Amino acid sequence: MLNDWAQRVRFWVDFELIDVALLAALTIVIVCRLALLGTHFRKMGKGSFKALHVDVFPVAGESAAQKTRRNEEWFQVTVRQESTVLVAGSIVLATWAVLFTTLKTPPSDEISYLTRNLLLASSITLMLARTFFRAPGREISYICTEGAMVVGYTTFALGLASILADLFSVTGIALAMIIAAGIAVRELMEAWEYLRYYR
Repeated sequence: MLNDWAQRVRFWVDFELIDVALLAALTIVIVCRLALLGTHFRKMGKGSFKALHVDVFPVAGESAAQKTRRNEEWFQVTVRQESTVLVAGSIVLATWAVLFTTLKTPPSDEISYLTRNLLLASSITLMLARTFFRAPGREISYICTEGAMVVGYTTFALGLASILADLFSVTGIALAMIIAAGIAVRELMEAWEYLRYYR
């Protein structure tokens, strides 16, 4: 009786802890991306909303022709963003649909609600990125779509980490914790570099 109770408590604590870790990592990414967007718009002002094309950061010793070429390359990147987010969103949605339709059959019956919700949230984020930011080449579209892509990919990665925790018990939980910590640290490092640049 006591052992059974102890196992239940350990199971609850383990999975509650990993849920908190995954959601904390996602929250850090979202907050960092919003901070970067806010910092960019504060520095650039209304120009970000009016700019017809992405204006790349200047590089020391770069000629006007070289900067123009880099601007053109970045414009093509913004155009490719549309197909990238739609394909990625479709793949994540298909993953979620498989887990949802096989909900009551092994091993899908061991997948938690958090896992399925993370996958669905990832798909929605990626799909909506191009719904709201549809003008390729515009600076505002590029920056916001890039932020949505990072959040969407992060949510998908955390969903996969949650699957590890669901299916592989202690080992899966340890790996999921490492993934969540790595994502959070990497995002904080990148945000710090960008914020230093904008000072």
